[in-house]
Amino acid sequence: MKKKLYSLFIFILAIFAFLMPARPQTVDAMDSSRSDGIPYDTLTLGTDNRLVNTQTAYIPYGILNEEVQLASPEDMYLFNDNMYIADTGNKRIVVINSLDGSFVQEVKCDKFQSPKGVFVTENNIYVADSVAQLVFKFDHAGTLIREYGRPTEPLYGKSTEFNPIKIAVASSGYMYIVSDGTSNGLVTINDYGEFMGFV
Repeated sequence: MKKKLYSLFIFILAIFAFLMPARPQTVDAMDSSRSDGIPYDTLTLGTDNRLVNTQTAYIPYGILNEEVQLASPEDMYLFNDNMYIADTGNKRIVVINSLDGSFVQEVKCDKFQSPKGVFVTENNIYVADSVAQLVFKFDHAGTLIREYGRPTEPLYGKSTEFNPIKIAVASSGYMYIVSDGTSNGLVTINDYGEFMGFV
């Protein structure tokens, strides 16, 4: 009887081992051993839950500026040949010329905690910071003009959170803000900070 139970146990273990999905492979994103010069593989998940090589999604054209060290960049906006990068880990906005990669400027603020979104207009730079729970408005020289916090209008709701992670600004000055944790839609505020509704 013991022998049969032992055999049954081994048989069940063998079936579980066979049916268990394989562990995903780890891939070095900067593997330079490839002959085609592309510093990474493009992978997809196969039917058996294994990573499978697939057609290269993007081919790097080059590196714009190796001297500017970014930490967890979250967003980028291209305006007048300049790239405005939300360098979230370094709590700043970095501006790099998109044509030659030269460093243009850095926008910093003592109140930055986690700048995740950036949008640029002809006159201003807007930054969404989810941890500070603020949207910042700068001029192009990097001078802070105004901060926009959680809307106070009753229509916004007492329990609705305000954790801005992305922002877009219309020519009218209306700001459309993606707020993490807000399920009502995009938060819309005007240039005076008044809540205009959800989109």
